[in-house]
Amino acid sequence: MADATDSLPEIVFEIAQAYEEIGDCDHALIGFERFREMVRPWERGEVDWYIGTCAFSLARDLRSSPAAGEQELERALELVNRIVEVGEPRNIQAQAWFQKGEILDQLGACEEAMEAYEQVRYVDQAGPLLDRAQRRYDEIRFGRGLDNFPEERCR
Repeated sequence: MADATDSLPEIVFEIAQAYEEIGDCDHALIGFERFREMVRPWERGEVDWYIGTCAFSLARDLRSSPAAGEQELERALELVNRIVEVGEPRNIQAQAWFQKGEILDQLGACEEAMEAYEQVRYVDQAGPLLDRAQRRYDEIRFGRGLDNFPEERCR
């Protein structure tokens, strides 16, 4: 795996990659975050991509769990916030903002959900999520079409 010339940050990164390759994003994310703290800002491009990818996968898994409660939603929100903070991968930023809006909506944080849905248009001005985000924004703001939503959602 690592030879004698590898530095500690490189070893940490390789271990995190090994976890990611076997699908263990929980442990991989810990390693990627540790590596990120060890290197200079201009050396973070690749690790930010891995952080965003693993965080997105974990957040999606948390949200899709049938037993997802408030604690799981809070953790998913932390992960989605991290994706937005690192800005990588760029091709999923609109999805990250949309998911942030969905999570905040489920948590009843209506204003914050609207802000997240609004960000989709700035990140992806012509993408497929734009119409969905605008609909969600309007549903919260104007209350149309909310009869099918569970009680805890924004009205």
